[in-house]
Amino acid sequence: MGLSEAIELGDREGLYRAVGYFTVNWSFMEFALDCSITIFFNRCGGKTIAKDIPRGLDRRLTFFKSALQGLPILKGFRDSGLKLADRISQMKRTRHDAIHGVILDHSPETQSFARTVLETKGAHQSFRDEQVSLAEINKWGGEAGLLALDLMQFTQSLLSGIVMKPNRQK
Repeated sequence: MGLSEAIELGDREGLYRAVGYFTVNWSFMEFALDCSITIFFNRCGGKTIAKDIPRGLDRRLTFFKSALQGLPILKGFRDSGLKLADRISQMKRTRHDAIHGVILDHSPETQSFARTVLETKGAHQSFRDEQVSLAEINKWGGEAGLLALDLMQFTQSLLSGIVMKPNRQK
């Protein structure tokens, strides 16, 4: 019997909704991060920090922080931007585990799921087993949504404060 048959339809739908809620909110956050990075790169002197717009979350976060710390035009955005970068960094593992963790079992009484996550450190790999509740997954979705909103507002402030102002570095 496969996992789909082991978990009741209603419980599967709750899991799918919760993981989907998190995933969609995370994608909004990444979109806003990419918009900020594009502004840094094309309008704030970011080409002095990197040859190309970075790909991959770790590289994007490194660029984001380097631009905030090193580009004078971003001085007024530094503190709020670095706080957002810290929040993203704190949620990276949650995102990884939500997307790449494999559900192995389900407890209808506690609305929790047993999952395993493959951990890779260099050439070493191991499995980490844990319990995660539906409420916890929903909480992650809410946190990702708030982070996305805050990063979208940050990006809007970049648009207002840098892109739309005349006589700014291009």
